[in-house]
Amino acid sequence: MKLEEKISRTLIQLRYQDIFATLTKKEVAEEAGISERYYSKLEKGESMPSLEVIESIAKVYGKKLSELVKLIEEQG
Repeated sequence: MKLEEKISRTLIQLRYQDIFATLTKKEVAEEAGISERYYSKLEKGESMPSLEVIESIAKVYGKKLSELVKLIEEQG
């Protein structure tokens, strides 16, 4: 499985967890400091984020960068 796909699956899984189920793509993007369009591309596996972006997204979900990277690695 390609890394973009792993990232995509992880982001979708996080956003649909009970605790975050009410968050929209727009809200996650705004909190992470990125555009909704870019976040949407990440969820679709169409773009590769920098570590800085992954860290910003991790913070939205109350996670450390290392925790989010571990979740990504566990995909597939």
